[in-house]
Amino acid sequence: MAFEAACDTIYQHQHRAGLEDLLCQRYHVPTNFEIPPAHRILSWLPCSAFVTSNYDQFIERALEQERRRLFVIIENTDVPRLKRGYTPVIKYHGCVSRPRTMVATAADLTAARSERRLVQQLIAVTLANRTLLVIGHGLSDEDLREHVEELVGQLDEYAPTIVVLREPGSADKVTNLSFRHEVVHEDLTQFLNRLLHAYRQAGLDADARFFEEAWLSSAFFATLRQAAVLPSETQVIDAFLHHLVDELGARNEVDSVLADAGSAVDGALTERPNYAALRRTWAALADMFADVGSDVAAAEEVVQRLIDAREAKKALFRAIGRDVVQGNDRILIYSQSQRVLQTLQGAPQATQRTCEVFVAECRPKSPAPYQDASAICQSLADSYYAITVCPDVVAINMISNHQITKIIMGTHAIYVDEKQQPYAFVNTCGSLAVMVAAERYNVPLVVIGEQIKVEPVPRAEARDHLFPHQEQDLLEGAVVGLAELMTRRAPIAHTNIGYDLVPIGPLTTVRVPDDPLLSQPATE
Repeated sequence: MAFEAACDTIYQHQHRAGLEDLLCQRYHVPTNFEIPPAHRILSWLPCSAFVTSNYDQFIERALEQERRRLFVIIENTDVPRLKRGYTPVIKYHGCVSRPRTMVATAADLTAARSERRLVQQLIAVTLANRTLLVIGHGLSDEDLREHVEELVGQLDEYAPTIVVLREPGSADKVTNLSFRHEVVHEDLTQFLNRLLHAYRQAGLDADARFFEEAWLSSAFFATLRQAAVLPSETQVIDAFLHHLVDELGARNEVDSVLADAGSAVDGALTERPNYAALRRTWAALADMFADVGSDVAAAEEVVQRLIDAREAKKALFRAIGRDVVQGNDRILIYSQSQRVLQTLQGAPQATQRTCEVFVAECRPKSPAPYQDASAICQSLADSYYAITVCPDVVAINMISNHQITKIIMGTHAIYVDEKQQPYAFVNTCGSLAVMVAAERYNVPLVVIGEQIKVEPVPRAEARDHLFPHQEQDLLEGAVVGLAELMTRRAPIAHTNIGYDLVPIGPLTTVRVPDDPLLSQPATE
């Protein structure tokens, strides 16, 4: 029995409430249910809209997981609420999230055609002069086919390019279609995998959300897109590895996934050449993948082992928190660092209750005031520290007045000489000023890092080894009109230097808990 006829029969015996209950039981899927591979790959493609007759919420979940802004449109009243920059998900047969909207019976179909005309018009506008990829039903859905036929008839050569994907072995043609279309016979996941790879290799990435750097638009860094501040390199590596596992599982293929991953890393390193830890992580993975071949399961296992190893390191950083943080400490931290946060979280609750943490604003990485400090405070929300935020220059004043007893910083890189002795570290611009103040006023500085950030660099080459880098242009969010001001000579310029090379002085302790040589307290 056809779906519509079955729903008519159920409606006659159990009325609308009974029909809705059965449909919800069939199409409501718990949020912990794994998203199908095809939906995940679709969420990585730059589709401007999704038009679906499905009741389930898989495509919404897939898009949300990739931090894409979406808006579901079912009824006419949804249309005017669609905002610029959001991806419309048009569910013209309703959704299980709104049971009353599900089009199931013949009467429902007739009512929807007359009551949802605004939705139908939006579908027409969305499809005009676009490429329409039809998957799942091969335009057998009467509603969608009528939309397309009407659109083609009105637009002539401006009609959408229509590609219908059919499973191998199905009929050569889609019957009863009055308009031009192309039929592709291929497994759905394989086709989407090829399409995704071709798109990425063409370099057609969309713009990044919060930052100008294009590398953040890659799906491999999707979980970082909505960050209010530039993510730390530790966050970048973790996001990359987790997405790499997802792509291997969803696309069920190794070579093209690794090619796309390599392109994503290359893009990041082009704009962030100081991300040496990301470079080394990818190089290590490439060596391990050489023994994997085309075995997807083996490739997934390689990445998962690395993820597990990085997860296990968190315990090492929490462990050193027991001796780094002492009772009644007044600790200054500057620039977001996941390893510093893990160290602070590792201190016993009784110790935390006696300590104060001062978070200095790290403006080089904050498009707006205190965004970096806010991210740090959110990460420490479950701790028992008393936390105060302050401008970075106020932090220098507090150091000079002996209101700070200890400074804890993360690091982008730790430079060691030929004797494996650490002599300098790289961190966000402003770190050098903090260190100079600490040395001048006899305040100990603890630098927290991980082994992958330890770099052998001859002392004479340290300055040349650090790539000059400008962070976000902060004039965009400055006082209105500042960017337009100028002197008689030239417009007002802007500089926002990214990194400092900081020498390790007698009051600086370097802690690298996953490195045997640097795991214990040691000073130069």
